[in-house]
Amino acid sequence: MAHHPSGPPRTLVLAEQLTLRTSRGMVFGPVDAELTAGSVVLLVGPSGSGRSALLLALTGRMAGLEGTLVVDHQHLDRSRTVRSIASVARITGLVEIEEQLTVPECITERCLMDGVPTAQGADRMALLAGRLGLHLTDDLVVDLPALDRTLLAVGLACIRPPELVVLDDLDLGLRREEQLHVLRRLERLAEDGVTVVASCLEDPSAGRYPIIELPDPAAHTAGAR
Repeated sequence: MAHHPSGPPRTLVLAEQLTLRTSRGMVFGPVDAELTAGSVVLLVGPSGSGRSALLLALTGRMAGLEGTLVVDHQHLDRSRTVRSIASVARITGLVEIEEQLTVPECITERCLMDGVPTAQGADRMALLAGRLGLHLTDDLVVDLPALDRTLLAVGLACIRPPELVVLDDLDLGLRREEQLHVLRRLERLAEDGVTVVASCLEDPSAGRYPIIELPDPAAHTAGAR
């Protein structure tokens, strides 16, 4: 994988007063954030704070947004272009690896989804597995440890080279030490210029990574009274 040349940090994502409301109330926002290319960022907030919705918004997959969102110089109204450079590793309950597929079948499926020739995708996945410290097996996804399942999801999201990858619920089934292991592996992708945003309930790293913090949804309710 080619490493990006050194130089001043490049802003990949800029959000200003980014907000999502529905008829049932506030989903998230207002959010202000500036993410540089080649960084690992944590999206931290309690359950119901809109973490999944914000991750979808960052990848151009959420309608009804208010405020400003620019991803690689593309405004939120150019969501199709944003989707071409942003990839979803996992959105819990919405975008997940099929548990009854084998690892090779998952690779083939992702290649078909992303329009990547299967042989080329398999070769790239082998490189990604090396970067992520993931041993590719023929096992069913359901039989993989949670740590390997998370790393596999990230690798699959990078088969078509992205600028931005989002991962929901970094802490899903993982102890703090395992979360830190995943984050260190994500740093390998960041070294290649990829920006990774991972959501979690609490920061497991004690401040090592930049944070976007979402408030408890009860705060929105209280503010609306």
